[in-house]
Amino acid sequence: MNDNEAYLLACILIEPDLIFKASIGEGHFFNGANRRIYRAMRECADKRIKIDYISISDVDAEIDKKYLVTLNDKVPSAANWKYYEGKLIDEYQRQKLLHLGRVLAEITANDTPSEYIEMAENELLELGTNGQSRKVQRIGEAMPTAIDKIQERNKLKGKVPGICSGIPNLDALIGGFQEDRYIIIGARPSDGKSALALNMACNIAIAQKIPAGIISAESSNTEIVTRAISSEGHILGQNIMTGCLSTADMSSLVDVSEKMRMCPLYLYDAPNVRFGELKSVARQMVAVHKVRALFIDYVQIIRWEDARLAIHEQVAAVSRGLKQLARELKIPIIGLSQLKRDSEGREPEMADLDYSKQLEQDADALIFIYHPKKVEGQEPKPSLLLVKKNRDGGKGVVKVNFKREYVKFYQVYDD
Repeated sequence: MNDNEAYLLACILIEPDLIFKASIGEGHFFNGANRRIYRAMRECADKRIKIDYISISDVDAEIDKKYLVTLNDKVPSAANWKYYEGKLIDEYQRQKLLHLGRVLAEITANDTPSEYIEMAENELLELGTNGQSRKVQRIGEAMPTAIDKIQERNKLKGKVPGICSGIPNLDALIGGFQEDRYIIIGARPSDGKSALALNMACNIAIAQKIPAGIISAESSNTEIVTRAISSEGHILGQNIMTGCLSTADMSSLVDVSEKMRMCPLYLYDAPNVRFGELKSVARQMVAVHKVRALFIDYVQIIRWEDARLAIHEQVAAVSRGLKQLARELKIPIIGLSQLKRDSEGREPEMADLDYSKQLEQDADALIFIYHPKKVEGQEPKPSLLLVKKNRDGGKGVVKVNFKREYVKFYQVYDD
């Protein structure tokens, strides 16, 4: 173990830029002398000082200079640095897992299992990132990543930077579903928020072949699949419900079933889901199934761990948790939200979000579904997606048609 530590340090002395390439931290070194040398190397790198024997000794006068010199003979070149790094990471993860196992083995009847589950998940998540924790950065240190992202977007030349929702004008307005983003889709009951989310999830998974997930406390997996068959197969929901399928319907059913069978859309239904369970499932979807966009149906029905809190406090806690989860998993999370019933008959506003102003504060984008009232003798007006908040751009309106009988939203293109 310590030999691999010394070999990697020797590689860094030969090729100092490896200090920026290696995916390790101080905690990966179990030998105290090696840890001290690596710490000094990092300090040299942070100060833009060349990493060599003299600068390392200047940074930390207590380092064993005789041992430091012996590193020169450890390896002939830096060619195998990746191998030595891998050995360090393996040993770090092994020791962490052994420690976690000992802690879990000591659980007693008086302990709360959910707390241990949360602790274990956090430990395993950290191991999944090689133990790299966030650190305080000077703005100049964070700038290269930001510049890289700007340059990547510039290469797109106006194309949507995020995952497309299937509604082009909405994507143009919000930039698609971008990683780390927490997006709220709000609507009154039965106005189609679940249908819109399902349309978007199917577009992502079927048309774009990007893994997507739906966690639903509102509908069962069977209900979700049935609606997806209706919308993707263009089969009347009434025909499916009553079992009155025509020959054309049966043909569409076969085609859409084959198309959907292997698509990367992952479902989890739990009528009384608590946030801790939701978080665990979300992590599993991302780690195992590589999900890149997650839909939650719906925010107000997710139960917080502390049931003693008032409803509005639980909703606020769930919303904050979803925002943090989006950043942790580096995926867009799209949460559906009920609106207050007294918003009926008018365009909804942010204040209409049911139970909690926290949703308004947390969301990176707020999208409301609005169906204008039909006026007798006039052509029906299209439904609207109202972007009332958008941290990455402007607000606006997107015209859509909602074919309720097919559980399907279509974009309306102006002539």
